[in-house]
Amino acid sequence: MNSITRKLLQIAALTLISSSLDLYAGTWTGFTAAPSPVTGAGPQAIATGDFNRDGKLDLAVANVGAQTVSILLGNGDGTFTATASSPVTGTAPEGIAVSDLNNDGKLDIVVANHNSNDFDLAPAKRIP
Repeated sequence: MNSITRKLLQIAALTLISSSLDLYAGTWTGFTAAPSPVTGAGPQAIATGDFNRDGKLDLAVANVGAQTVSILLGNGDGTFTATASSPVTGTAPEGIAVSDLNNDGKLDIVVANHNSNDFDLAPAKRIP
């Protein structure tokens, strides 16, 4: 007998007005609301990556209201654990991207700040 392993899709949605990160777990018939972790005020942008290199997908959230970036570590079951938020040096973080910018094999985070027209770089050594 063949067994087929399928991974179900998950959706993460940001709601700026209510300052929430809403998670929806895929089921075989649709989506159901999943527990939503706490982020800073005014989540504006989200990026995914395995920041702590444990093989589980993590989230990075730019919080325009709190002037922070929240790292949410994936638990591997569709839920996330919030770590301490890091302040950004610019103002109004509205964009976020993830890449290995210095070719060290670890993901770095870049945050675009709208009001100060600059960006913040969080090298992997500062990511939990």
